[in-house]
Parts: sequence; structure tokens; C-alpha cells
Amino acid sequence: MEGFQRVALDIGTGDGRFVLRLAESEPETYWIGIDANAKPLHKTSTKAARQLGKGRCANALFVHASAEDLPEEFDGIADEIYINFPWGSLLGAVLRPDFGFLATLARILADRGTVTMTTGIDPQKDRRELERFGIEALCFEDLTSRMLPAYSEAGFDLIEAATAEKGELLSGSTWERKLRHSNSRSLFRFRFRLSPRT
Repeated sequence: MEGFQRVALDIGTGDGRFVLRLAESEPETYWIGIDANAKPLHKTSTKAARQLGKGRCANALFVHASAEDLPEEFDGIADEIYINFPWGSLLGAVLRPDFGFLATLARILADRGTVTMTTGIDPQKDRRELERFGIEALCFEDLTSRMLPAYSEAGFDLIEAATAEKGELLSGSTWERKLRHSNSRSLFRFRFRLSPRT
């Protein structure tokens, strides 16, 4: 990763389209896509290697790992972390939130690094998944009031908390394209900065 101005991680990268797109448009940034599911990463890693052979995407890497248990090699490397439309345990860790997961984010972020999370939830269709993690309310105000104290205690300062419009979504992922055709999903974006370490 030497020679790059910044390092950015995409946790729960899925098919990795977000990483590949930004790796091409931001060659000064080293992009790392992380996902616990190895299957979609195989195709993306093959594509990245093929593009590397053509002199492109030398700044993209994909790693099969759990977001809750990232290796020590990632400690302090990330200037930016993105979590786009999390699902399963990652959704619970983000919205509940989980202090162990927040500690992991703080561990892998560089000083003053940022983490940006965008969620797209349908209160009815996703009801069982929300109940599984004890997320009872989904209105923006309730989520924010529950999240902020935990993130603050973990060392994060809030930069942005807002509802998002579909036209603002720029991840380029397959999941995002599905969201564009759904009128019932609530889109929220949260952005935090890691407080200076003392």
C-alpha cells in the first residue's frame, strides 16, 4: 500500500462493484473490499486480477474475512471505511450497535479516519431480520438516538446523520440497483470521524 495517498475499506463489499468502480476513478487511493462470503469475492478478485494485467486496478484488493474479526494487519491503516447497505449480522452490528464491532472499526481506522454507513431497510419486508437483532423502531430519530451514545462512547464524533434520496446512492452495487426500484425502503446515511487518540 506504499505510494498511495489514502487507504479505504469497504466492509460487506458483496460483489465488489463499489471497490472496482472507485479504484478506477481514484487511483491515488488503495481500496480493500472485505466480505465474510467468499463466493461473490471470487469473481470480483478474478476481474480485478484481469484488469491489473491491463494496467488497471493495481489499487484494489479483496479479502475474505468477518467484519467482526478483522486481522491485526489492518490496525490503523484505513483513512476511510464504507459500509453500504449492510445485512445479517453486519446490519445488527451497525444499527444496534455492537460495541465489539465499533472497537474493531476504531482499531483499523487511522487517526481522524472516517466511517460512512448507508442503510436501505423496508420496515415490513425486513421485519424478521430487524426483530432478530432487537431493532424495534426504524424511524430516523429513533435510530439516531440509539446509535449516537454508543458510537460516542466508542470514540466516534458524528459528522452527518441524514435521510438519503435514491438519486444520491453511488455505491454501484447490485443491491443498490435493486433499491432504486423499491419505494418502500427507508434510506439513512451516517458518517462518523474517529476522535483523536490520546
